[in-house]
Amino acid sequence: MAAIELRTDPATVVVQPTPLCNLRCTYCYLPDVSDRSRMPVALSARLAEDLASLPESHVTEVRWHAGEPLTVGVEHFVALLEPFEPLRSAGRLRHSLQTNGTLVSPAWCEVFRRFDVDVGVSLDGPRWANRQRRTLSGAETFDRTLRGIACLNDHEVPFSMIAVVSLSSIPRIVERTAEYLGFFGGLGAGVVGFNVEETEGHHQVAGDERLVRRFWTALFSAWLQAECRPMVREFLGVLGFAEASLAGAREMRPVDLLPTISWDGDVVVLSPELAGYRDERYGDFKVGNLYEQPLGAILREAMAARYVHEFVAGTAECRATCRYFAYCRGGQASNRYFEHGDFTTAETVFCRTTRQAPFDAVVGPPD
Repeated sequence: MAAIELRTDPATVVVQPTPLCNLRCTYCYLPDVSDRSRMPVALSARLAEDLASLPESHVTEVRWHAGEPLTVGVEHFVALLEPFEPLRSAGRLRHSLQTNGTLVSPAWCEVFRRFDVDVGVSLDGPRWANRQRRTLSGAETFDRTLRGIACLNDHEVPFSMIAVVSLSSIPRIVERTAEYLGFFGGLGAGVVGFNVEETEGHHQVAGDERLVRRFWTALFSAWLQAECRPMVREFLGVLGFAEASLAGAREMRPVDLLPTISWDGDVVVLSPELAGYRDERYGDFKVGNLYEQPLGAILREAMAARYVHEFVAGTAECRATCRYFAYCRGGQASNRYFEHGDFTTAETVFCRTTRQAPFDAVVGPPD
């Protein structure tokens, strides 16, 4: 059996323009969302130079995330984007951005259109499902996010959505699944992804996994019957996997190191959620800094990091023991760490609730 391979030419680079967020969601995993630091434009330019050194056929997604990106302001964000313009114009790079939507304005919509940014909006559903998203003062954010979505629609900016499925909301969602799903369909999003609340960072959860499976089963049933059907990320992934399998096109692709570049140039790999955390065994998870080395050199040296080595070993164990491996390809490094304290664990709660459960909802549970 071939070894697990990691790729050093990343398909996606997560970039943190700022750690700051204007919300205080109860399930947030970020270590310090009050930090107002901003990425210098010089660092953005350095990253653009590093990505330009990749083969011309390579296309990189630069994903602006890990804080609320819009808090840096329009002018500074445009300055961060401009060094990437030669690559974007040549078709070698695309931008994506995840926002809570509360700060979206006509000026921001102009930026999204000018730089062809793929926008994702975070909203957990109807008002009753969105109560864990709060402002600094504790106020609900539902109406503000809806205004941001209306602005995107008014300016013809396409967007996707991500909803966190709070464990406390699942019983009500299961009872009202058609309403819940129809809500997203009525907002105009192209694709909706559902992230079941999970143990991440300092946020610890424990829930009934059987109830989570009921959520996925009810959601898939409603999705099949919906007149106004939003595309559901998880179901599209399972169906795409099944189609590729039937066509004989399934192969073990290298695992993306998924580097995350913090506002100050520090680089962590495998999971953005590891940025800002420290452990006695693994240190601060940093594998380098863009001010000191090019990204390519950092990623090549990252192979020697203890947590990367353990992740590879854990992924090999996944491949040897898990019937879902060909679909999920090893799960998430951060979930292994935050659930079990290391990276060698083959299966996590996240695997069962966010990979296996939607898979079984579509194709049927194992015999």
